[in-house]
Amino acid sequence: MTPEQIAETLKDCVELHPDRAGGAPTIRGTRITVAQFLGELADGDNIGEIADRFRLDVHALEKILHGLSVCLPPSPKGSP
Repeated sequence: MTPEQIAETLKDCVELHPDRAGGAPTIRGTRITVAQFLGELADGDNIGEIADRFRLDVHALEKILHGLSVCLPPSPKGSP
């Protein structure tokens, strides 16, 4: 994906407002930051649990993860 395609994908589910969450990216229509969502995942919660707890759309959360994953550089050869 090109950076433009990634931005297009994420704009449907992530928004930036300087007056919301200190300007951090938030899940569209909420005050929940993308970092908070990732932290919940890191703590062991699955997407369904997070979606239920915060009344979020599972597909939007999956889209965020996909958009972020394609931003990561590929692993160097020989790395897992």
